[in-house]
Amino acid sequence: MSQKLKMSLLFLVLILLIQSLNVAAAAAPAEQWNRSFGGGSEDNFRCVEQTSDGGYVVAGSTYSYGKGTKGYPDAWLIKVDNKGDLQWNKTFGGTYFDEGYFTRQTSDGGYVLSGYTFPSGYAEPWLVRTDRNGNEMWNKVSDEITHEDYLQYMAERTSDGGYIIGDTVVHEIGSYFASLLVDYDIRITKYDINGNQQWNSTFGKNQSLETLNPLLNSVKQTSDGGYVIASTTRSKESNSDDIWLIKTDESGQEQWNKTFGGPMDDAAISISITSDNGYVLTGRYNDSLSFVIDGSAFILKTDSDGNQEWLKEFTNCTLYSVQQTSDGGYVAAGVKNENAWLVKLAGDGRNTENEGSSIESDDTSDSVFSQILNYIYGMYQISTITIEF
Repeated sequence: MSQKLKMSLLFLVLILLIQSLNVAAAAAPAEQWNRSFGGGSEDNFRCVEQTSDGGYVVAGSTYSYGKGTKGYPDAWLIKVDNKGDLQWNKTFGGTYFDEGYFTRQTSDGGYVLSGYTFPSGYAEPWLVRTDRNGNEMWNKVSDEITHEDYLQYMAERTSDGGYIIGDTVVHEIGSYFASLLVDYDIRITKYDINGNQQWNSTFGKNQSLETLNPLLNSVKQTSDGGYVIASTTRSKESNSDDIWLIKTDESGQEQWNKTFGGPMDDAAISISITSDNGYVLTGRYNDSLSFVIDGSAFILKTDSDGNQEWLKEFTNCTLYSVQQTSDGGYVAAGVKNENAWLVKLAGDGRNTENEGSSIESDDTSDSVFSQILNYIYGMYQISTITIEF
């Protein structure tokens, strides 16, 4: 065999080896465990966070265990250990409709739960503070929630002490007979620590509709000071929803965007940053346009440039929250078969704790905060802009 032929064969073997390694690296993590929680009615989880003891705290809503009027949910806070086994659960609420959307462990080992309550017949922002066993210490509604409360307990904080929010903006683009024609775009807005708006950026494709969920984790700051947005786009040509992932610089200017989706409707629900500066998203797909409970869900992992690395599918469920865990795995929370559901994907054993920076809250004025709070937490509230031809 000639030297040239030997070199060619060696080169071919190296190519095949590299390809096989890439395939192996793209394999989705194995499911380590899953747990269902709930009773005879509809229950769900909306947020999961790993706690300092290696377990998880999960927030959601329960129709099964609510203490108020039958048929109305209460906010729900559950603590489990690192194997997903229940340690305690608490419900919070009044007579009528109460929902939990977000939770976080506090510096003293307690927890904060935020969501909505309906004390007067309409939705009001709600904040509950508990001790380490989930016992309520205090709760605040609407105007009682100060700017400092928001920054300390609820906001998606940025490295400069401000915060970033995302919403959907509707443009009126004309009419067709008696029907109003509208276009949906997504927008991110950056505020400083005093609640002053610094900038906002709007993103949308021509002849398409873009949306995101402002109540879930749709916008995150990245390690380079920019932002990543998990949203959904619907083109008039395809007539189906796709996931739309957008990366911006620190000023909100788009650097790149990626689209993911199949023949059915796909939607991005939440996003988190991973230890390799990549992204992990929860999403769902259905055969219809409705956001129904009994669809299918997936966890999607990308690299720092938004290129897909792996995809893990789950049938008959919706996943609202995902984050990387300290062992390099992932934990996600949502709803499956009308029960609140928690699923853990196996990790590689590496420790990803304490890789982020901690941001302290300053004692700042809330002079402009009430307007921002209503803007962020107005139930299903969207801004309307009229565009004239």
